[in-house]
Parts: sequence; C-alpha cells; structure tokens
Amino acid sequence: MLFRRLQDLSVPYGDSFHVVGNNQGPGIELGSRGNGKTVYFFDPSKHLLEIRTYD
Repeated sequence: MLFRRLQDLSVPYGDSFHVVGNNQGPGIELGSRGNGKTVYFFDPSKHLLEIRTYD
C-alpha cells in the first residue's frame, strides 16, 4: 500500500539504496529475516528510508 502511494505521489524511489531515483523495484535484498522486497526513497529532509517486506 505504501509503495503504491509513493508511485501515485511521484516520489523518486529505487530498488537498491545506491540507485534511488531509478524508479525500479521493489528489489530483493537480504535482511534479518532472509530475502525481502525492498524499496528505498528519501524523505523531505533527505534521509534515506527503506521499506522492506517479507512473505
């Protein structure tokens, strides 16, 4: 749901932390619970944020 909202608001996002703005994704990255879908974007203060979900 949040990912759709980022798209609807035209917030630049990326499938990896080093390519925010490529508007691709979500990507798959390893986290504490295994592989999960991830999307990265910057908040209005330019802090890098990550959304990660697990199946």
